[in-house]
Amino acid sequence: GLHWSTNPSKWGKDRLEYWLNEIKGMSLKWVKLFDTGSGTCFELAMRLVDLEIMPVVRMYTLYPHQFLNWDVVKRYVDIGVVWFEFGNEPDLALEWERNAKPEGWLNIIVERFVLHARQCRDLGGYTLFDAFGPGTRVNPFELIIEKGGEDLFDGYIGLALHNYCLGRPLSYPNDPIRQDGRLYTREEFEAAGGFDNHYAFTQPLENVNRIIAIDYDPDISIMDDATCFRAYEFFSTLLSDVIGDNKIPIMTTEGGYNTLQIAEDAKYPKLDPFLTSVAQKQMLDFINLYAPEEYFACMPWFAGAEVFGYSALPYESQGPYSTGIYQSEFELSDKLPIVDKLKN
Repeated sequence: GLHWSTNPSKWGKDRLEYWLNEIKGMSLKWVKLFDTGSGTCFELAMRLVDLEIMPVVRMYTLYPHQFLNWDVVKRYVDIGVVWFEFGNEPDLALEWERNAKPEGWLNIIVERFVLHARQCRDLGGYTLFDAFGPGTRVNPFELIIEKGGEDLFDGYIGLALHNYCLGRPLSYPNDPIRQDGRLYTREEFEAAGGFDNHYAFTQPLENVNRIIAIDYDPDISIMDDATCFRAYEFFSTLLSDVIGDNKIPIMTTEGGYNTLQIAEDAKYPKLDPFLTSVAQKQMLDFINLYAPEEYFACMPWFAGAEVFGYSALPYESQGPYSTGIYQSEFELSDKLPIVDKLKN
């Protein structure tokens, strides 16, 4: 799948048939939509359902993050849209009024989630628990039970996941660099782009290898560092600690590999548009072939911004599937290579 526009009012309605053909051409089966909470993406959702493509609709809510317009949820459910999000990255201060995350924020979110999930269930929908920001390792599931939501685990809820990869390989943290301390040769370092602050490595080879030699951990597991693609394993383990062998669906509603992702881990290179597309395709192939049953769907970040008629420079530079930002430097068209990889 794919996270679509980040603007709830500008998602390609002026070229709807073109975008539907793009979605079909890439064989997408899940599309994450962003709605103001009043039905702004209803037309797109209806057309996707007609094509047997499942929308996941995030209903945007202002502080204090409580959704009230249940008539619009019922309207979506009536056309076959059943998956909903009502919040986003509540572990981050920027998601709260005046950028101030309150004390007891998790209690607030869990109480709100139980309320929303019950109301959504009564209308025939399913609620995804809010995705945390990358790297947050908090277990909300026991708290959901404490708040009286144990019955919701019986087929009425799922978990949203933002498993951004930060240039790390799919096997991280059990890859040769992080787990075994494998150093780069000069040839490997240069083949990956070498020392370049714009893309590839942000430090010279000697510095990168020094960091690897200090940072590697032969005993590391996903429970020690889940800021990577395999974050679904981390949360699946937390779930099993609370509800045993029962499973709930886990869905990536943002995540994956971004072009020129900020190098928060100097051991790995930032990926140019071509390498981003290769990594993104490898990720989607893995999900199709090897992902566990509970890893239900993957809608990585994201389809586009300027192509839908709005400016979002911080997002545009992350390399959405459709963008003209890399035409001059990388001689690309208005799409990343991942688009043709999926179409082929």
